[in-house]
Amino acid sequence: MTPERAGRFQLANTHFLQSGPYGITVAKDVPDLRDVISKALDQVIRGGTYDTILAKWNVGPGAVSSAVVNGGL
Repeated sequence: MTPERAGRFQLANTHFLQSGPYGITVAKDVPDLRDVISKALDQVIRGGTYDTILAKWNVGPGAVSSAVVNGGL
């Protein structure tokens, strides 16, 4: 990205923007990475940043209360 374009992003189409639990895939043979990602996401959720992001994109109904490993639906 060039400096003159910094901060100038917007959604081209919100038709496909849906709330819901999505996942992050990590190889099974790297459990330390899985655990670090889970803990970091929990910190983002508990710290309030997660709610700020959900509110900005109007997808609050898809909120989760914690980062769950292998939670499934």
